[in-house]
Amino acid sequence: MSRRPSGYTLLELLVALAVFAVVITAAYAGVVQFLRTAQRLEAEARRDAEIQFAVDLFAQELAQAVARPVRDALGRREAALQLQGAQLLFTRTGWPAPPGQARTDLRRVLYRHDHGQWLRGEHAAPDRIDAAPPSTSVLLGGLDAWHLRCLTRDGQWLEHWPPRGSDEASAQLPLAIEAVFEFTDRGSVRRLLTLVSTWPGPGS
Repeated sequence: MSRRPSGYTLLELLVALAVFAVVITAAYAGVVQFLRTAQRLEAEARRDAEIQFAVDLFAQELAQAVARPVRDALGRREAALQLQGAQLLFTRTGWPAPPGQARTDLRRVLYRHDHGQWLRGEHAAPDRIDAAPPSTSVLLGGLDAWHLRCLTRDGQWLEHWPPRGSDEASAQLPLAIEAVFEFTDRGSVRRLLTLVSTWPGPGS
């Protein structure tokens, strides 16, 4: 009676190699897919954090807005808060002077939308002695549009501020501002922000 030779035949080795190759290929594809998913989730989390930071900064600064009119470089009176189209300009407090230095704690802050970018600018002093533009930086990219409207004290929503024909409102703030942000990759984000001025009022 003949005995089968010990070991594997060439055909068995080829089959084993083929099975091993299929397993390795599937495992590699799984690892690649996992890494791609992890990278996508990390990028989305980073983007969400950027949006959250920018919107929170905007909300915090608006919370420190004060009803304090300002003067431009020509001495003309400007409203404490101005909303014109995609641009919001207001006076805010909360910038203490360094020890030993006499400096106002007020800033004139500008937010505007321009070509997909959300820009923030500021003047170091609310009343300007020259016509120099504010120092401006890009706060966030990928913003398709933003829409603002102001709530008046009699319950009306206006897409501009101060109300037309009202000089008294130049020293007032709206009760609230509704901001709708439209992002390329995140859809719409809506925030309703209440304004409470601590400024004593005109003439202070």
